[in-house]
Amino acid sequence: GSFQDEGSISSPHSTVSMTASVKEKLADIERQRAEKRREWEKRMEEQNRMIAELRSMFSQASNANSQNMTLDIEVTSLRREKDEVEATRIKDREEAEAKKAKVEATLGKARAEAEAETAKVEEILGKTREEVKKAREQTKEAEKKATTARSRMEDAETKAKHLQKTTRDVEAREAQ
Repeated sequence: GSFQDEGSISSPHSTVSMTASVKEKLADIERQRAEKRREWEKRMEEQNRMIAELRSMFSQASNANSQNMTLDIEVTSLRREKDEVEATRIKDREEAEAKKAKVEATLGKARAEAEAETAKVEEILGKTREEVKKAREQTKEAEKKATTARSRMEDAETKAKHLQKTTRDVEAREAQ
């Protein structure tokens, strides 16, 4: 056997056959490359789409965070405003209670003074009555003194009535 008899490369048939085979392999390689390029482009498109989605989600999260911060500021402001209103209300209540206590003290003092005056008048009335009694037991000269004493008693009774009326007026005002 010669070399050509065994299907050597130099024969025209075998060269064409190999060229077709090489061309087919090159075409396969080219198809695979094109397919790989399409797959790569699809992956890149998918990655770009995912990146865009992530950016959108990040932007939404950022907006939500910004809105939360705004709400936190508003809530803090409303709390501060509520605390100021509460402090004012407490201050107003304390002032009202202080005024009420002052009025009650004044009324108590006025009542005590009226009671003291009434007691003084009652004491004067009692003494005046005793003087009148003693004066009746004395002579006609003593009757002059008794007349004077009666006059003093009438004045005292007038004062007592006036003070009793004043007391009733004060008590009526307190009752209102």
